[in-house]
Amino acid sequence: MKRFVAMLLVSMMVLSLAACGSSESAATGTEAPTVGNTEAPTIETKAAEEVQAAAEEVKDYSGRKLRLIMSIGGGGNWWQPVADRMEELYPGLEVEVTFDSNADQILRTEYLAGEAADAFMINSNKIPRYQAIQQGLVQPIDYVLSLPTLDGTATLADVMDLSVFGKGAYEGHYYCMHEFQYLDGFWYDAKFFRDNNLTIPETWEDFQKLCEECKALGIPTVGYMGIAADEYANEYWFIPMLASTSYDAYVQYQNLDPEVWKSDAMKRCVEKLAYVRDNGYFDKNTLGTGASETQIAFINHEYAIYPCGSWLEPEMADAWTEDWELTYLPYSFGEKAEDKYMMMGGQESMITSSTKENLDLVGEFYRVLFSDEQAMREVVKTHQNVMLVPNFSERFGDLVAPSVNTAAAAMEKMNKINSPACSWYPDINKLVGDAMNAFFNGDITEEEFLQRGYDEFTRILNDSSVTKYKFEG
Repeated sequence: MKRFVAMLLVSMMVLSLAACGSSESAATGTEAPTVGNTEAPTIETKAAEEVQAAAEEVKDYSGRKLRLIMSIGGGGNWWQPVADRMEELYPGLEVEVTFDSNADQILRTEYLAGEAADAFMINSNKIPRYQAIQQGLVQPIDYVLSLPTLDGTATLADVMDLSVFGKGAYEGHYYCMHEFQYLDGFWYDAKFFRDNNLTIPETWEDFQKLCEECKALGIPTVGYMGIAADEYANEYWFIPMLASTSYDAYVQYQNLDPEVWKSDAMKRCVEKLAYVRDNGYFDKNTLGTGASETQIAFINHEYAIYPCGSWLEPEMADAWTEDWELTYLPYSFGEKAEDKYMMMGGQESMITSSTKENLDLVGEFYRVLFSDEQAMREVVKTHQNVMLVPNFSERFGDLVAPSVNTAAAAMEKMNKINSPACSWYPDINKLVGDAMNAFFNGDITEEEFLQRGYDEFTRILNDSSVTKYKFEG
């Protein structure tokens, strides 16, 4: 195990510190999932009577302890309400939640000591999901989905949205418990746009008009968090723009095809970036800023639209002025109105491989999280995003920030993507993020941007130590 952890530590040292059918692997020859078209692992089905009996079984958890660890992020510590509820429902049980900005370092230290927490929720760029799976650091969550809800009327698989569970599936098993869905893309202040008669773009022509209108106001149109460009610029702007320009090119990108960087679609994307840069429509001040500075500048209307996720409103809860109307922009830099793609992010927890005697406690944790109404309402209030359960809007829509509901409404009008390549090949996130920073800073040309992409895709493709995946679209 220590050898596995050491390998993972080395692989993670080169990653950015920002918060994003068959395959062939020259290294292992293993089968890997086709995200979007993979055949879902088989989840055990049970008769209703068996489910009810399992739910009613009385168990004694006295003197036992469940340990969980979570990174500090925009969703807050939404596991704590579940922990509190478990201690209420199961007298004698202790549930400890470590909520820390250095959660990944803490977990790595625990792994090396042979005493890792039972489950974790840590950003995937700090604990890459597929590397953790392949190196045996985590174990399948299939059994959890077969557990009964607390009332015994269904299994957890029955009451969860399994449509996104292909991400984190590997060799016939599920490894990631998908809890919340982030809706990513561009955001704007609807009141500011109304007050200044600004165009809400639906086409590239509309966007050009907006740029001219913002210029007349004396502000750039776009800014992003340059310190986290591998996430904010890459995942919330560049990839949806590529899909909007050509979905075929997006598929090539997922399949690590170097030729995508020579395609007309990719050239068009970089042309669009050049239009924003060369006409002064980008706020260069944001290239060197982190979350707080970039988002305060956005709130102060120093630029008009900002790529981010639906955690933005709660994350900056104390900074908004009363007249702000944070709203999701259903536009992703396509040519036509129908060319709209929303990036669907998510937060997934995983069960550590060292957990043996506490697998039942982990299962109880997820049962409470996904089937106890009291706990669920507190969790949604804390996280302020879309929980992956049926009829979320009807059940919990009143608990989330208004901006989240604007994103949920936009989701109905847009095509949805999740760019599995961002998880399969983490290096490409840094590639695009660094290239965009260099491009908007005026350090590289359009041709050099494209060449960087071609060279990096070629390098990864020829690296026999990297597992290669097949995306069918």
